[in-house]
Amino acid sequence: MAYIGVSVGHNSSPAVIEAADFVEIKKITAEEAASIRSVTDKPVYFHLQYSGTGQHLLPTAMSFCKHTRDFTAAGKAALPEQVSLHFGLSAPSISLDAATYMAVALEPPLSRERILSTLEKNLHITREIFPQSSILLENIEFIPECLCGGAYRYLQEADFFSQQMLRWRESGLVDGIVFDIAHALIAAGNHPFYNGLSENSPGRKTYNDPLETNEEYINELKQLPSDKLLDFYSSYIDRMPISLIREIHLSGILRADNGVYVDAHNEISVLELGALRLLLNHDVQMSAANFPVTLEYNRNAERIIPQMVRLRKFLSALQGTGT
Repeated sequence: MAYIGVSVGHNSSPAVIEAADFVEIKKITAEEAASIRSVTDKPVYFHLQYSGTGQHLLPTAMSFCKHTRDFTAAGKAALPEQVSLHFGLSAPSISLDAATYMAVALEPPLSRERILSTLEKNLHITREIFPQSSILLENIEFIPECLCGGAYRYLQEADFFSQQMLRWRESGLVDGIVFDIAHALIAAGNHPFYNGLSENSPGRKTYNDPLETNEEYINELKQLPSDKLLDFYSSYIDRMPISLIREIHLSGILRADNGVYVDAHNEISVLELGALRLLLNHDVQMSAANFPVTLEYNRNAERIIPQMVRLRKFLSALQGTGT
């Protein structure tokens, strides 16, 4: 049976919460957690994305130490079954576009070593605060350097995420992956390693380093046909340790006028459902019944339940046909 959840806040509609099998909270405070727990006894997940002051949490760039009181109080109020955090970003401070959710670095990007060191320390903190919860890491999208100032640098290098996930899973620091479909599609469409722009082709420059994703690269990117995106996405998931997936995030992406894909958190479409189908068909052990799927959408409250209904029907049909 399909297991469908939704991202919620204290002002979410009771009907939305009722329509979901579980809920996921992104603002981690005692007040937020208690508010949600007061209206439902369904499973609650935490996605460590916003502090009590609305600050965007950056697990690879800032210490969670100053948030431990909030996290602990929220955990006691909601008793989350799963707690997830991002594998990123690469900058110590960012601005965030409200329309595209694209981050832009306000300071120079951190080194790979600093990113991993900070994230590992925060994973230890998270494990200590939530000892009874599954701890998950989420894959991040890729935005060309010239647009984001390096906010997504290193995170989509071939095998970087996979290597660290496997290492931390083996050590018991994490339990698995939150696989974000939108992030995967965006990385596949924007990154030269997945979209083919790193390969030799007559009359075209080869982009072998994501640091080269400049204005010239954007012009090349714009020429790539949108109908090839799922092919690029297939190349992406081939590189992922999908056996570690424990939750799936789903939302609609957007291709901007310059050809760059962005994390718009729009309504889900045929594209995202097709990507979900490809993921679930990638391995014989993958099944729509095995993974909680969380709808990440809040642009129009009236459109949340219809999308949940569509998603439930889609997953039920996949289970029914075995495809």
